Amino acid sequence: MRIARWAAAAGLDVTPHSPKGGWKQHAMLSLAAVLPNLGPYQECVAGPDIVDGYRKTPRGAGFDWPITDRELRDAKPA
Repeated sequence: MRIARWAAAAGLDVTPHSPKGGWKQHAMLSLAAVLPNLGPYQECVAGPDIVDGYRKTPRGAGFDWPITDRELRDAKPA
């Protein structure tokens, strides 16, 4: 958010980057959803929740993605 504010002050857009798929990309998507100066092109790994290049923003708490205990246990550090 700090970098986005700096960019906005300079009249620039920002483009967050996350090459991860599945639940791992949701932190980047959550950030992108609230940026007022989000750039037009975002990298997002295709999945069943991506339709015509768009993903709906969750309306409730959390990432709206069912993370299993196995996924957490098998997760590798970035």
